[in-house]
Amino acid sequence: MNIIRKILFGAFITFSSLSYAADPGSAGGTSDAISKAMCNITKLIQSDITKGVATIAVIFMAFGLFSGKVTWTVAIMTVIAIGAVMGADKIVSIMIDGNSSGSNCSTISS
Repeated sequence: MNIIRKILFGAFITFSSLSYAADPGSAGGTSDAISKAMCNITKLIQSDITKGVATIAVIFMAFGLFSGKVTWTVAIMTVIAIGAVMGADKIVSIMIDGNSSGSNCSTISS
């Protein structure tokens, strides 16, 4: 039960920090250094290298799952967490203004 709390806490921190990066203009219409830093973190998390590492993690998770070392619950939670992190900007954008266009980090000059 303790590991589930840690996973949920980590997901909460990730989503709450990425929610500011998804819509930096909502906090008064300014693009300050914090918004730029959060956009850079979001771009880093959703880069091609991270997608490759996530793919390798899912492959190893499948090997562990079918060899009996990992339970189905852990495997499903891992895949959902990877999907949520990779699509966090779109998820937050849907929750904020109802469209799935993703973050507006491209409008902020780095």
